[in-house]
Amino acid sequence: MRRVNERIRRLPRALSACNSPDSPHARDKTMQASKTRISSFMAWPLKTASCFYSSKVIVMLLAAVLTFVLADWQWRRAQLHRAQLVEFAAHTGRADPLVLRAEGAVPDMSRVQLDAEPLGAALLLQNSLLDDGRAGVRVLQPYLLSDGSAVLVDRGWLAEADAHALPQAGELRQTGRWLASPRRFTLPGATIGASGRIDALDLGALRQRLARPLRQGVVVLDHTVAPLMPWPQRPDVDPARNDGYALQWILMSLGLFAAALCTAWRRRRS
Repeated sequence: MRRVNERIRRLPRALSACNSPDSPHARDKTMQASKTRISSFMAWPLKTASCFYSSKVIVMLLAAVLTFVLADWQWRRAQLHRAQLVEFAAHTGRADPLVLRAEGAVPDMSRVQLDAEPLGAALLLQNSLLDDGRAGVRVLQPYLLSDGSAVLVDRGWLAEADAHALPQAGELRQTGRWLASPRRFTLPGATIGASGRIDALDLGALRQRLARPLRQGVVVLDHTVAPLMPWPQRPDVDPARNDGYALQWILMSLGLFAAALCTAWRRRRS
């Protein structure tokens, strides 16, 4: 009986020892609780990430990124075209002689004065369309400047029906716009050369043909002689159109991103 009473008296001490923070039992309970909290904390992002691990969601996210890139590309093109129009409008003053420009200068859409003589045969740039959609050729004529260098002059546009009536090139005393050389994307079989009828211009071959320094770009004349028609000098760009495309792409990107989030949310709740 004495032993039983002794054990009963020791029972509160044992219980307090078990509940003590330093006891192995308490430490085990604390570690178990910590593991439970860590597991629940890590389970949430893993479960959320698993919602996006779906072929449908991934495709929508990739499409959203792609359309966003296209929107940014169109926005940048709009800024570039707007800068081109501003630069074109800035050169409305008097025309300075082209010979005063350094031979390495690049075309800047400025107005220039030409005092030159024809140098060889003209080039006919085929498949050149005006705003009305009529087919014709751009007449590109090399001219010799007073400093001994050459420049390519756009004498105007000529309809295919009038190609046989091309006026003879003569001395030039006229103004025009100094623009970049026409560049084209060509398919296999296209004629890329420096004489006759061509689909694209070969500047290297033209320099060899003329055997003298060739100015960069082409001077588009302000006025032409019938049946030639002036080729448009203003850049054929419309920043508002690019802004519209950019807006369409960005709205599509936002819609795809929202659809991907909704799909992932439904997967998480199910």
